[in-house]
Amino acid sequence: MKLPIKWIWEDERYGNFPYDLDRVEDALRDIAYTKGQLDVLLSFLDQDTIDSIEVNNITKEIMDSSKIEGEYLRRESVRASVAKVVQAKSDVKHSDATRQTDALVELLIDSRLNQEALTVERLHSWHNALFAHGRGEAVKPIEIAKFRTYDDMRVKEGAIGAEVTKYLAPPEKMLQEQIDALLDYIGTSTQNPYVKSAIAHLWFVSIHPYDDGNGRISRAIADYVLSTDSKEMYKAYSISSAIVAQRDAYYEMLDHTTNLHKNRDFNFTHWINWHTRTLQKAMEKSIENIQFIIEKTKFWDKHRMDGLNQRQIEVIEHFITPENYEKHITTKIYMEMTKTPKTTAIRDIKSLVGLGCIENIKALEGRNTAYKLVLPKESSMSLKQRYDASVE
Repeated sequence: MKLPIKWIWEDERYGNFPYDLDRVEDALRDIAYTKGQLDVLLSFLDQDTIDSIEVNNITKEIMDSSKIEGEYLRRESVRASVAKVVQAKSDVKHSDATRQTDALVELLIDSRLNQEALTVERLHSWHNALFAHGRGEAVKPIEIAKFRTYDDMRVKEGAIGAEVTKYLAPPEKMLQEQIDALLDYIGTSTQNPYVKSAIAHLWFVSIHPYDDGNGRISRAIADYVLSTDSKEMYKAYSISSAIVAQRDAYYEMLDHTTNLHKNRDFNFTHWINWHTRTLQKAMEKSIENIQFIIEKTKFWDKHRMDGLNQRQIEVIEHFITPENYEKHITTKIYMEMTKTPKTTAIRDIKSLVGLGCIENIKALEGRNTAYKLVLPKESSMSLKQRYDASVE
């Protein structure tokens, strides 16, 4: 009696990933529009600012891709390694860089700038970069830069001793044939880049050819496809950062896609839509951050000659970030940040209010007065209007 099949690689159609074009058209149209807006916004920036954005995004991409797999890196080390490659003018201390972070940056830069054909040897070099730091004694040894030579590769979930198999990868005998087919698809397919990126991402992670690091390599492949097929000049958004924000949904979507008990129709429309929408969220976040950078630049252009003291500059720099902009500034917070007495803090704050750098939050006026930054008003021409004008 033949057992029912459970995993997508057991289906004879594996290697083809059918989807309903009419059901992905909305997502493809929306992401193309968002990407156009991002490109227009980048066109208003000088090269130094673009370099700074690239450093921030590549740093976040590397940290978040590792975080998805449960590995946490020092931001200072990653940023130093990125700055060495991307940003010629930088006050980042290169001494903070490590062999590990240098190798991870080399992987990401290669996946997004090197448009030569993707080969097995190149995949192995990426895998080697992931584990340039070696493996700790408490971690099971793995083969580095080699495909696995065994069949029982499982993705498990749950506490030790009570794990549940979420995915069983194809046997070793299928690996080379499937990798060759995937690389041929990446090199020859003329599908929409966002569809192609989603399929390549899923295909590699479902093959699961390495002992470890398959998720990070699959996201590097998705990055490679987008950079190569879309001819992207800059790394201005991060797919891993968008995924890490919804990590549970990522693994749930993989489960619903690779398990034929859940994906009974062997159809990959939902995965492509989810992947495309996730990329779009990454672009929207990048647009939000870049617009904030532009507003920050306008703020300092306006107040550069106001004679602010170092304490005031320090506080403003802390709050003039996307993460802290909405937070309140109080006398107590100012005192704690600048290590100054109350009288000095009050004098500094009154000066900032008078110069128009900060303003009272009306609802909180009185005994517990709080303040917020005053950023320059946006241009009368919105980003949407700029984009629409650019394509007319």
